Amino acid sequence: QEADEELKNLSANQIKERGLTTETLTERELHGLMCWSETKRHLDTDNITRCSGSRDQDGRVPRVYWSGLDGEVDVGYYNSGGSSSSLRSRAVVS
Repeated sequence: QEADEELKNLSANQIKERGLTTETLTERELHGLMCWSETKRHLDTDNITRCSGSRDQDGRVPRVYWSGLDGEVDVGYYNSGGSSSSLRSRAVVS
């Protein structure tokens, strides 16, 4: 239910430079809905999914996680060059 361990500590820019395909914001939202529908569990309860496949008009990257304190899915934006062990992308398998 957490985003990919091997994609932690990589910025969205590094992911793009490596040619990796990762979830977009829309894909992450659908993935979260499907997970809840099938398991009654939320994605990203311990970490944050960086939706590296998406960018806003300023080049920022969306991030999504489940906020147990608020009881809701939280969506926000980060600089595309930042990285953290709790910020992880999800590889897209085609």
